[in-house]
Amino acid sequence: MECLVGKVSIFLIINSISERDFFNAKGVINPTNPNFVKNGNLNRTLIVITGPTASGKSCLAMRMAAELDCAIVSADSRQLYRGMDIGTAKPTAEDRAIIPHFMLDILHPGERYSAARYEKDATKVLEALFQKESEVIVCGGTGFYIKALLEGLDPIPHVPKEVYDELNKKLERQGLDSLVQKLLEVDPLRAKEINLQNPRRVIRSLGVWESTGKPFSAFKRDHPKELPWHIEKMLLLPDRESLYAKIDKRVDEMLNGGLEDEARKLHENGVLGKIDTVGYSEWSNYFKGTIDLDSCVALIKRNTRRYAKRQYTWFRKLTGWRRIFTKSP
Repeated sequence: MECLVGKVSIFLIINSISERDFFNAKGVINPTNPNFVKNGNLNRTLIVITGPTASGKSCLAMRMAAELDCAIVSADSRQLYRGMDIGTAKPTAEDRAIIPHFMLDILHPGERYSAARYEKDATKVLEALFQKESEVIVCGGTGFYIKALLEGLDPIPHVPKEVYDELNKKLERQGLDSLVQKLLEVDPLRAKEINLQNPRRVIRSLGVWESTGKPFSAFKRDHPKELPWHIEKMLLLPDRESLYAKIDKRVDEMLNGGLEDEARKLHENGVLGKIDTVGYSEWSNYFKGTIDLDSCVALIKRNTRRYAKRQYTWFRKLTGWRRIFTKSP
């Protein structure tokens, strides 16, 4: 894989720089670049790489893992599932033979999983890896999983199903705007934190208030989670024009690589309808004959761009990360 390079000393970014500054002409990290400083605490270092889909996270993680001779732990909610390889840009068998990967292929398609489970499972993997390794890389674009791993989850109380059912009925009768206005009234802090265009987030937040009489934001953790390792956090933020162009190109490459056959197999196994994720859910109508292939592909590209836009919005709110603003070549 072209992302792999020879083993050299690791240098971490201290400024927002172009991806071109990351590696020299030979494809290795450039130790003479003034934007890099050698990390003085590599005894136990967790390197976290995130960013929108198609931003180059995996390639960067592979290069660093090769240099450091360490493992990669996935933080991608879609790569957890078996049989969903092409549409999730999962590391190939060749990649995984060269660099050990964890938190891949642990679930059946359609199986429910949560950020709480990810925090527990990924922490166990990291603890085991750090028994023998001084560096480990976490790489993925599922922001909520990364937040859970690094910061822990807030102790949100259980909300009865009946409360959510009633809120969903209100959503159908009154529309999302009505629920958003209610949230702004009872929990303005929470309203600032979430995507108010996401009905599930709004209903989740209102459900806590409806069932406890307290706002969702009242259940925030008093103290941040503390991990026993030095943590380096790297956020890739490509310019949107080049990112969207790369997304369109990657979808075409996925199709050439067998995405339709992969989706068809899931359809034939009766699980495609249970998969509510971009790159797969669009195929259901194609297999039913209600849309043609071109329309299906156009939907995948559009929905992937929209997904990347939501990720971009989430990541730009992060603080304390080394931001890498990549540019068009």
